[in-house]
Amino acid sequence: MRPWSLRSKKEDIMPKAVKLGSVLAFVSLRVGLLLALPVLAWGQDPRDSIIIESKTVAAGLTGTPAFEVLVYTTNKDSLAYMVLNCTTRTVSGSGYALLNRTGTNLLTFGSVVRTLTPFGASFTAFSGVSYNDVSPDAFLVAGGSDGVDPGTNWPPNAYRTPVWAIKFRASSAAPGQMLINPNATVASQVSSYFTNTRAIDVPVNKVSGILTVQFAACDPLPYNEASIGAGETFCYGFISTNCSNYCSNFSLVSGPGSISPSGAYCVSGLCAGTYPVTIAADCGPAGTQTYSFTLKVTPVTPAVACPVNETIQGNQPYSAQASVSGGVPSHTFAKVAGPAGLSVSPTGAVSWTPSAADAGPAHSVTISVT
Repeated sequence: MRPWSLRSKKEDIMPKAVKLGSVLAFVSLRVGLLLALPVLAWGQDPRDSIIIESKTVAAGLTGTPAFEVLVYTTNKDSLAYMVLNCTTRTVSGSGYALLNRTGTNLLTFGSVVRTLTPFGASFTAFSGVSYNDVSPDAFLVAGGSDGVDPGTNWPPNAYRTPVWAIKFRASSAAPGQMLINPNATVASQVSSYFTNTRAIDVPVNKVSGILTVQFAACDPLPYNEASIGAGETFCYGFISTNCSNYCSNFSLVSGPGSISPSGAYCVSGLCAGTYPVTIAADCGPAGTQTYSFTLKVTPVTPAVACPVNETIQGNQPYSAQASVSGGVPSHTFAKVAGPAGLSVSPTGAVSWTPSAADAGPAHSVTISVT
């Protein structure tokens, strides 16, 4: 909120002044993430968990990396160290993915894992000596905090937090599913674990991830994701003459928005959050194909246009209009502070008839918009 001021003078032959400034809207958008914690097993605390993201990607992706899979943790105590043992294997069809490598084709911690928090960025280690780009396969990564750098400490935190992103450089050309299992036996480690502040190994609950590889609809979104601002309109066409199979009769299976039979998808008015979307289409000899992607919607602070400063006559009606653009409509205006008798409608209409007693000092006015 930003105030503006109003000033009025007493002399009848002089204009009564009302000074208007600017209005700033305060809009707070907070997306909470409620974690469904794993079931307690073997006496473990459900707040000590390693969770591998399940994700759908298009067949035939390539890049450096082509896509990433997030590694989440929840923890009861302060963590000093974390070990992740992974196997990757095809569980249906031909779905598989190749681990990312450096430009010289080496497997290193930095080429395979991207750190997302200060914790896990120190004491990083990687073992991929047996990783050979076939299914099944295995690798181990480890990392933790720096004892001399408090900024890398991992405090007690029972909320699901992404710590690492496992990077893959390609997906299989054919559809199917790959299991990313953190329960592997690698480099003599029998299970994934945390080390808490007392240097005691803590076995943790583990949630495997499923990587689903599927034929993309025509012209798939890069990395199967799109990012837009809250309230913005997003449109995309999912059909092209470059498709190996000409797709038609598109339909929306799940998620927000709508799609035309020809593949024109549009959505608008979304609040901040993450929205999975699945569409389907008739792709000729290939039959009905589905394609899933994610809309990531970020908060947008509305831009407020406020009444301009001006001089008005005392004992004469004054009106002005505050407006707002951006964000998720509809917006509601309200008076927070100002002279008695001044009103602000929910649509931003400002009205006031200053009296002779209002002349002289500037009057401060504050308007909120939500």
